[in-house]
Amino acid sequence: MLPEGWNDYRLKDLIKSLDAGVSVNSLDDSNVNSNHKILKTSCVSAGVFDPTKIKLVTDPIEIARLSEPVQRDSIIISRMNTPVLVGANGYVSEAIPNTYLPDRLWQVKPKHQAVHMHWLGFWFSLEHTRHLLRSNATGTSGSMKNITKSDVLNLPIVVPPLSEQKKIAQILSTWDNAISATERLLDNSQQRKKALMQQLLTGKKRLPGFEGEWSYHLIKEIGKVVTGSTPSKDQDSYYGSSISWATAEDFVGKYVTNT
Repeated sequence: MLPEGWNDYRLKDLIKSLDAGVSVNSLDDSNVNSNHKILKTSCVSAGVFDPTKIKLVTDPIEIARLSEPVQRDSIIISRMNTPVLVGANGYVSEAIPNTYLPDRLWQVKPKHQAVHMHWLGFWFSLEHTRHLLRSNATGTSGSMKNITKSDVLNLPIVVPPLSEQKKIAQILSTWDNAISATERLLDNSQQRKKALMQQLLTGKKRLPGFEGEWSYHLIKEIGKVVTGSTPSKDQDSYYGSSISWATAEDFVGKYVTNT
């Protein structure tokens, strides 16, 4: 049973068009001067649009072929990608001058004012919606899948009143901003930790109360390296028993700190 004021639709009831750009020759080189750019397929991921994922277009013939500029208050969808990333999308809040879509990306434009595009962007990033998009993806290649306009336009969607859409988008945007701020603080803390480690572990910075010269030693003088042995899989005393043992994979990303 739907909440009061909510209604069932198909996405085609809300969307005017899904428009792709064209494929052009471009350069992945930030040192080249160009006013014309084309988005990379990787510009959308996990419901986020990253405007820095671009390539430069310098050839006048290729520049003339560019189409579908990035518009404000739109949603960009990856129509062709890997099985995991096909259907990835992100909301675009502001237009980006001289920046265009390639043929593997769609830009979603609303049919009328009954839908708040930022709210729709959050709906597209729902795992349920992403699952529907991936489920509809086809292709003979195991590494590349694509979705059709019909698949997207016929997706079922439950839509609240416009005022509620706006409020939902506002609340979720506030959370996004808070998460971004926390991530920036965390990244700054990690960088400061790396700098401190570099200073402390090389003796460039000394802790209060510690002084004197550092001395060099070989690893063998202060410790030793030992390895275990891997039991055979037919040894029931190890496999399937209460005795725990570790493989190299158990330590990947768990006990190593990048410095």
